[in-house]
Amino acid sequence: MSTLRRSVPVAGARPRRKVACLHDESETNARNGCAHHTILSWTAGSGADSHDVYFGTNPNPGPSEFQGNQADTTFDPGYLGKNTWYYWRIDEVNAHGTTIGVVWSFKSASK
Repeated sequence: MSTLRRSVPVAGARPRRKVACLHDESETNARNGCAHHTILSWTAGSGADSHDVYFGTNPNPGPSEFQGNQADTTFDPGYLGKNTWYYWRIDEVNAHGTTIGVVWSFKSASK
């Protein structure tokens, strides 16, 4: 007698808030440009145990944009170049498999 095992999908992640560049507000840095920095955050999908994070400048994130699997719902991509489009995707993972997320994008500030 075999038992059928039903795969339980996880709901997809969604951004928690709008992405923004954080920088030093000093007049000198405003004149000379600033090191762009942001923290990406999202709300975990229902049933997710962990998250595969993809981040980069490729509008179709794949293996080369894979940043790792993590339990946290934030990701620090480090320095962001000026006036650049970035793309990110969160795949939700649990014991039953992986639910591929949608691709989100934002453009870094020009200053």
